[in-house]
Amino acid sequence: GGRFDVHHGLANAVLLPYVMEFNLQARPEKFTAVAEALGVDTDGLTAHEAAAEAAMQSGNITANPRKTRQKDLEEILKKAI
Repeated sequence: GGRFDVHHGLANAVLLPYVMEFNLQARPEKFTAVAEALGVDTDGLTAHEAAAEAAMQSGNITANPRKTRQKDLEEILKKAI
Protein backbone atom coordinates (compact mmCIF):
# COMPACT_ATOMS: atom_id res chain seq x y z
CA GLY A 1 0.00 0.00 0.00
CA GLY A 2 2.77 2.45 0.85
CA ARG A 3 4.27 2.30 -2.62
CA PHE A 4 1.01 3.45 -4.25
CA ASP A 5 -0.24 5.76 -1.47
CA VAL A 6 -2.99 3.37 -0.35
CA HIS A 7 -3.66 2.84 3.34
CA HIS A 8 -2.66 -0.61 4.57
CA GLY A 9 -6.07 -1.34 6.11
CA LEU A 10 -7.92 -0.31 2.96
CA ALA A 11 -5.70 -2.49 0.79
CA ASN A 12 -6.34 -5.43 3.13
CA ALA A 13 -10.10 -4.86 3.09
CA VAL A 14 -10.24 -4.71 -0.71
CA LEU A 15 -8.08 -7.81 -1.23
CA LEU A 16 -9.31 -9.99 1.66
CA PRO A 17 -12.14 -11.85 -0.14
CA TYR A 18 -9.87 -12.69 -3.07
CA VAL A 19 -6.97 -13.83 -0.89
CA MET A 20 -9.36 -15.95 1.19
CA GLU A 21 -10.74 -17.54 -1.97
CA PHE A 22 -7.18 -18.30 -3.15
CA ASN A 23 -6.18 -19.86 0.19
CA LEU A 24 -9.39 -21.83 0.66
CA GLN A 25 -8.11 -25.05 -0.84
CA ALA A 26 -5.07 -25.09 1.45
CA ARG A 27 -6.96 -24.94 4.76
CA PRO A 28 -10.74 -25.26 4.41
CA GLU A 29 -11.14 -26.23 8.08
CA LYS A 30 -9.67 -22.89 9.21
CA PHE A 31 -12.05 -20.99 6.97
CA THR A 32 -14.92 -23.09 8.32
CA ALA A 33 -14.03 -21.75 11.77
CA VAL A 34 -14.11 -18.21 10.35
CA ALA A 35 -17.55 -18.88 8.87
CA GLU A 36 -18.84 -20.16 12.20
CA ALA A 37 -17.36 -17.16 14.03
CA LEU A 38 -19.24 -14.91 11.60
CA GLY A 39 -22.48 -16.69 12.44
CA VAL A 40 -22.81 -18.81 9.29
CA ASP A 41 -24.85 -21.97 9.84
CA THR A 42 -22.43 -24.67 8.65
CA ASP A 43 -24.61 -27.67 9.56
CA GLY A 44 -24.72 -30.12 6.68
CA LEU A 45 -21.97 -28.37 4.72
CA THR A 46 -18.59 -29.84 3.90
CA ALA A 47 -15.55 -27.95 5.20
CA HIS A 48 -14.97 -26.57 1.71
CA GLU A 49 -18.59 -25.41 1.29
CA ALA A 50 -18.65 -23.79 4.74
CA ALA A 51 -15.32 -22.05 4.16
CA ALA A 52 -16.36 -20.73 0.72
CA GLU A 53 -19.50 -19.30 2.30
CA ALA A 54 -17.37 -17.39 4.81
CA ALA A 55 -15.13 -16.04 2.06
CA MET A 56 -18.15 -14.74 0.19
CA GLN A 57 -19.52 -13.01 3.28
CA SER A 58 -16.34 -11.38 4.45
CA GLY A 59 -15.23 -8.65 2.64
CA ASN A 60 2.80 -12.06 4.01
CA ILE A 61 3.69 -14.62 1.43
CA THR A 62 5.97 -16.73 3.67
CA ALA A 63 3.17 -17.16 6.21
CA ASN A 64 0.51 -17.84 3.60
CA PRO A 65 -1.15 -21.25 3.99
CA ARG A 66 -0.81 -21.89 0.25
CA LYS A 67 2.34 -21.61 -1.85
CA THR A 68 1.98 -18.38 -3.76
CA ARG A 69 3.65 -17.42 -7.02
CA GLN A 70 3.87 -14.02 -8.71
CA LYS A 71 1.24 -15.18 -11.21
CA ASP A 72 -1.12 -16.00 -8.31
CA LEU A 73 -0.73 -12.50 -6.91
CA GLU A 74 -1.42 -10.99 -10.31
CA GLU A 75 -4.61 -13.06 -10.65
CA ILE A 76 -5.79 -12.02 -7.19
CA LEU A 77 -5.25 -8.36 -8.05
CA LYS A 78 -7.05 -8.72 -11.40
CA LYS A 79 -10.07 -10.21 -9.64
CA ALA A 80 -10.06 -7.39 -7.09
CA ILE A 81 -10.04 -4.72 -9.78
